[in-house]
Amino acid sequence: MAIFQTVLFGIFCTLCVWIAKYYWGRRKLYRLSAKIPGPKPYPLIGNTLDFIGDSTEKVLKTFQLYFTTYPDLFKYWLGPKLIFGISKPEHMEIILNQHQCLEKDSNYDFTRIYLGNGLLTAPVHIWKKNRKIINPMFNQKRLDSFIQIFSKQAKTCLEIMKQKAGDKTLDIFPIISACNIDTICETTMGISVNAQKSSNHFGILLDRIMEIVMLKMAIFWYHCDLIFKRTKHQKVLDETLPIVKNFTGKIISAKKKLFDEKTKQIEAGDIIEEDDKSWKPFLDLLLALTIEGKKFSEEELGDEVNTFMAAGSDTTAGSLSFCFMALGIYQDVQKKVYQEVIDVLGEDRDITPEDLPHLHYTERFIKEVLRLFPVVGFIMRTFTADVDIGDAVLPEGSSVLISLFHAHRSPKYWKDPLKFDPDRFLPEESAKRHPYSFLPFSAGPRSCIGKKYAVMNLKSILATVVRKLVIKCDYKSAEEVELKLNIMLRPIHGFKVSVELRE
Repeated sequence: MAIFQTVLFGIFCTLCVWIAKYYWGRRKLYRLSAKIPGPKPYPLIGNTLDFIGDSTEKVLKTFQLYFTTYPDLFKYWLGPKLIFGISKPEHMEIILNQHQCLEKDSNYDFTRIYLGNGLLTAPVHIWKKNRKIINPMFNQKRLDSFIQIFSKQAKTCLEIMKQKAGDKTLDIFPIISACNIDTICETTMGISVNAQKSSNHFGILLDRIMEIVMLKMAIFWYHCDLIFKRTKHQKVLDETLPIVKNFTGKIISAKKKLFDEKTKQIEAGDIIEEDDKSWKPFLDLLLALTIEGKKFSEEELGDEVNTFMAAGSDTTAGSLSFCFMALGIYQDVQKKVYQEVIDVLGEDRDITPEDLPHLHYTERFIKEVLRLFPVVGFIMRTFTADVDIGDAVLPEGSSVLISLFHAHRSPKYWKDPLKFDPDRFLPEESAKRHPYSFLPFSAGPRSCIGKKYAVMNLKSILATVVRKLVIKCDYKSAEEVELKLNIMLRPIHGFKVSVELRE
């Protein structure tokens, strides 16, 4: 009995020493965060109970409560992890441009089940190398060459939407997602997959995967694989992940085959290799770098292709679906967009690169949609050193949740923020605001590499569709649209769009 008591006492003392050392090693976190407000945490589990609900609607509602109760700056604990929430433009400008804040938060590790170490999720040392390689592939000359493809795929999308004219509701996201899969594959991969004319569910499945990943990020006990593997969500991942990975794997395999055939023809002297590398598809250039074996590995190639596919089918498709929803809600705005497109393009002429800069109102409309419905509404980073943001010092080892969503909707920076008004983005109005109060594509060194591509694509598809169809929507205002967070922002009840042929 005495031996047993001695052993228990020894275990107890060891545990006390371990806890003391643990808290002593984290004393800076507690000291620097002590004066920053936030929801009261529970011992060990922090604020994890606030996210109970097993739905991405609950995740967004919790964040909304936090940012409403503690505007500008607050802290919360996800288990032992300290996270700061910010939505103040001055703070965002500092954080997004500091090299100590370039590292993505460990929560992004969960997205690597599909994205791997692509530009979105890669550690800084991989991101720096790959971003430098990929940046030149998005020069303006190359982007202008994509307009013809944007227009062609938009016309296919238009024909599919015409077939739905008169239907009470149109599930627009799968249609737009398929259009963007065709666009991203033909422009950046140099290969046609005809997603719009087949039963391709890549975009829908990927959106479901991202919804599950969001739950795993936010619900602390889901971080434990022993627990998560016993949930219904793991079963869905087991069914969907192989399908989406197989789809992108086939794209890479098909392109490799074409690339190898072309290389053999060049070596045999049957064809002359082009001198202007800027006209080669993105995937061709990456394949060349992979074969050289110096700058790109096979794994990195796959990760970047998966990342671009996700951006094309999920991010851009979401933004465009919100654009159509907004056109349906605000009929007066739709009339102005339509009139401008007719004035610039006429009834039937295909859009050209020279037309895009003249679609001023359409661009302001897109910006207002991205303000109210930023598809990427939240960004997480981790601090590799202490960072002074002026109002506080955020310590090394903590993380930050940057809410573009709340900055875009804050009455501090936007008069009557839920009112839909594209003229907020007239040059004279934009000049009055802090430049970091509107960041639909993030900012700083790790901002979205495809922002110009995305806006050009949005303009091209909108201009093609709005000339031939009138968009309707069951929602009456932006305030009615309840949202959830599938990593990307989505309406809980769908986009509720319908279309009619223009007379």
